[in-house]
Amino acid sequence: MRHMPISPVFGLMHGIGCLLFLAAIAVVIWMIIKKKKGQWPPQHHHPGHVPPPPEATASNAFQILDERLARGEIEVDDYLSRRAALSGDRPNGAEYRPDPAPQPPHPEEGAGI
Repeated sequence: MRHMPISPVFGLMHGIGCLLFLAAIAVVIWMIIKKKKGQWPPQHHHPGHVPPPPEATASNAFQILDERLARGEIEVDDYLSRRAALSGDRPNGAEYRPDPAPQPPHPEEGAGI
């Protein structure tokens, strides 16, 4: 009886398949450990990003704004406009409403003919 030669590609594919299977088992074990420690699902934080405090209120925003003015980080005009925006009105006392988006210019009729 004659034996068929085994291709080297088969051995390579078999080895890669075994490695992928072992990697999948390692990932499942890692997820189970993280879940037991209460760290799953992972929180995605960008470097340098500080998440806001859980109970950020408007009074906290006003306090932070006051502190920035006291430290000289912002100018008085900037302070007044930001404070007005936080309270929902404009610095001159008018109610705050966002400016409407500018409309694109309409082509003149008959142009290009």
